[in-house]
Amino acid sequence: MTDDEISVEATTEYTNLYDKLAGLKMGTSENGEPVPEVVPLSSDAWEVFKELADSLVEEAYAPGFPAHLEGVWSKMEAYLARLSLILALCRVVEQGGEERVETRDVLMASGLVDYFKAHARRVHVGLHGQNPADLLAKDLAQFLEEHDGEWKDEPSVLHEELKRRGSEAVPSRADELSKMVYAISDRRTWLKTEPGWKKNEEGKSHRTIHLLSRNGVDGVVGVDHDAD
Repeated sequence: MTDDEISVEATTEYTNLYDKLAGLKMGTSENGEPVPEVVPLSSDAWEVFKELADSLVEEAYAPGFPAHLEGVWSKMEAYLARLSLILALCRVVEQGGEERVETRDVLMASGLVDYFKAHARRVHVGLHGQNPADLLAKDLAQFLEEHDGEWKDEPSVLHEELKRRGSEAVPSRADELSKMVYAISDRRTWLKTEPGWKKNEEGKSHRTIHLLSRNGVDGVVGVDHDAD
């Protein structure tokens, strides 16, 4: 927070910039109606945009990413595109040149998106606090990394393994842990789970849980853990 007021000089510059942007000509249809013009991206800008857009998806699919922010992150790519266009046209009306989005416009827009992301995270923590499922997801990801991305055994064994590691998000009972793990998997991001059965030496069947760590967004559909 600050008590500083916007200076007259800054207000004048923004007013002039707005007037210049408002003076840009729109295209016209066959009927003479105004239609939006297409502003292309340079080839380099397009490559940077794709890389940044992919990184947004990777963030949303990362272990422990808050579920409450998935909807917010799904809009960030559109924000990146719109801000890139706005900054490009601001540059054009101030400095001249072809109406085209350049790499520098995309990079500056990315800085603004990072600002919005940081504030979204702060609001999320302030409103919802730290979700135990998010903490558990981080612990599971580290656990699976140490097991080459795959692990299978009884839920009680997983429960004891995570307790031994000192995970603060592990619930008191193994069945509660299973529900949390399946809920994380149902988000269809980085974790895939498969229920199963195994027989012990006496021939008795015991329920198992199979964990697999996905590498990025692979489109694999989660398994119905309610099935027998």
